[in-house]
Amino acid sequence: MNHKHVFGGKTSFAIHREEIHLFNYVCYVTLGDKKIIKGGSLSEYGLSSDKAYPLISSADAKYFNGSISEALNCQDGCLDPEKVKGKILVCFGDRLESNGEAIREGAVGLLLLNERNAGNEVLPQPYLLPAANPDITAPGFNIIAAYTEAVSATVYSRGLLDKV
Repeated sequence: MNHKHVFGGKTSFAIHREEIHLFNYVCYVTLGDKKIIKGGSLSEYGLSSDKAYPLISSADAKYFNGSISEALNCQDGCLDPEKVKGKILVCFGDRLESNGEAIREGAVGLLLLNERNAGNEVLPQPYLLPAANPDITAPGFNIIAAYTEAVSATVYSRGLLDKV
């Protein structure tokens, strides 16, 4: 732990910095057609790799009269719990709030698809559900390289793997 004492006028205070070790959790999502997509996850646990889970796009999970753009981002109140319950929900964008909506509507997992950020990487985020940020963009071009609209797709989770 590093300490730095700062003196200014009549006040002094200490700033301490603890060494933070970052872990790179890699996860693999296996689709029903056995295609494997590598991604990142900070989820503490994964789904059973022995079971297939139905996958549903948030656009397909919206209420009948709901907005597609709000549904794609998994915004609060736009998803139909009867469509989401027991499935892995696919949301677009980088909204951490998607996790709360997925939990409220009964999803068992979350795939958050977002574009590569300015640092040219997709960063995993902390979620309460088993979640993954799959890397589906073409390297360096921010183009979605793979997405299936098949409602019957399933996902096998292999959980958390490598740490760096």
